[in-house]
This record gives sequence, C-alpha cells and structure tokens, in this order.
Amino acid sequence: LNADPKRAYNITYKELDLSTFFNGIQLENVEITPLDLHNQTSINAILNNAHLEGLNLYGLLFEKRLSINSITFIQPKFKISLSPDRVQKESRRSIQSMFSDVLTRADITNFNLIDGSVLLSESNSNSTIGSISNINIKASKINTNSLKFSNIIPFEMDNLTISFDSLHFSLNEFSNIHVSHFHYQLKEKEASLKGISFENSLDWLKVSQDLPYQKDIMQFGAKEISIHQFETSSEFYSHLDLVAQKVSIDQFDLQIGKNKNRPPPPIKIKPTFQEMLKLIPFKMKVDTINILNSSLAYSELGAGKN
Repeated sequence: LNADPKRAYNITYKELDLSTFFNGIQLENVEITPLDLHNQTSINAILNNAHLEGLNLYGLLFEKRLSINSITFIQPKFKISLSPDRVQKESRRSIQSMFSDVLTRADITNFNLIDGSVLLSESNSNSTIGSISNINIKASKINTNSLKFSNIIPFEMDNLTISFDSLHFSLNEFSNIHVSHFHYQLKEKEASLKGISFENSLDWLKVSQDLPYQKDIMQFGAKEISIHQFETSSEFYSHLDLVAQKVSIDQFDLQIGKNKNRPPPPIKIKPTFQEMLKLIPFKMKVDTINILNSSLAYSELGAGKN
C-alpha cells in the first residue's frame, strides 16, 4: 500500500482479516496520514475498518498489483486542517488529492463511504471552525486511469451519489452557516440542500456596534434549495463555479438590520443590480431562478435612538 515513493499519504492498519474464500480483505483500525507535515492544508483520517471485496488474489500474489471490485470505508473520521487563506486552490482541492492518492494504489471499480464525518480546523490555531456528519458516498464504475476534477472523487465514473447531514461552518466570530441535509446525484444532475441558514451568533444590533460604519446586517434561511441540471466544472471545487439550468429556492426568509447611530460609510455610487451580481464571490451561470413562499424583513434603529 505504501510502495510508491511519490505518494502523499501513508495508509496503516492494526489488523488484517482475509475472507474464507480469499476474495476479500477487512482492515481494522485504519489510519491515513499525510507525509508532508509542513503543508498548511492537510487531511488525517481514522477508519473503524475498510472492506475490500472482489479481490484478484492471483494479481496480488504474482503481479504485485491490488485489483478489487469495491472498497468501502466504514465510519471514517476526517480531520481537515485548513490554511489561513481558505480561498487557495490548494485548500479547496485537498480532499480530491487525498482520494486520488489513496484510490490509485489499486485497480478499483466501486468506492463506498458509509457514515463518515469531517472536522474542520485552522492550521495555525487548531480551533474548530466547522463540521459535517453522516457523510455517505457511492461511486460506481470508476476509471482510476482517467482524472476528472469536476468530481469530488476525481475520476471518470458511471455515477456518483453524495449525501450528508448537519453541516456547520463559522465564517468569522459572528457569522455561521448551517445545512441540515445535502444530496447530490451525478447521473441525474440534481443537487438539494435543506434547512439552510446564515446566522449571526449575536443580535444584529450588537454586531452593528462593532462595525466602523453603518452596514446592512443580514441573516437568512431557506427550507430547501434545489439545483437542476447541475454541471460541476473542473473549477467547482477550487472556485465554486456553478453551472445549472434552474435553481429553486423554497421559503427563503431574509432579515436585514441597520443601525444609523454608526457613522455613515464613505460616499460612493450605489451599484446597479447587475454590478451587485458581479460581487457574488463565485462564478454562476444559471438560466432560471425560482423563489417561492419567501419573506423579507427590514429593521432600522434611527439616529439618536436607543
């Protein structure tokens, strides 16, 4: 498993069980650790066990090549340490690089990940900034000889299904993002996010008091965002480029607060709607956006009022 001198990760295990008919292997207490300890963005993984099924024993013994029908990671726990600059392409593609490094060590047809979890931390402080639970991935008919960075498992494949629950991410000391459920299927080109919210940990008025100028303090939530005919490009995981036929947003609730007791911002020309769209921090090419059953609430504290 660790024969390639150019590998980026080591794979170790404590126990190995060979099935009765020598066509499967179970590895217990598996660890995946990076070799480059100086990399600002790194991934460590601990697995309860890994199942390798459909083992080609002849190829393993006489050709020194591991060929299996499927590999399944059971309850893997990933710890991702992010570099301070979270927008770096290297940071965003680190999970793809790990899967590429691990899965190319064998001829694999199918890959499954069951009940996984992710813990995100800052590399310079080790403080937790995010988590994801109950991750499930199923990739079928993989071609590990053909890289395709538009997939999180970065290979050509027949189909890919991804789901997870309870995503939490801290953007800064005040702002947090939550997603209660996510589901994506490559073949159907459909993605769905449920229970989405962008919230401030403090009341909007307290947040405004720490800002140098007047600014709209926003919070929003949505029951569900559905993306139809969703195309992931090679830049999706590095720059979040979004290409889709239609985006449907159900029960989008936006709350805006403004404290006019703060100094006004420097005078500048208000942007047009088209210019505001250009400020979105990722490329987006969408034909139709449907917003249903939604609401907008605006609160303002007038100058000289408490």
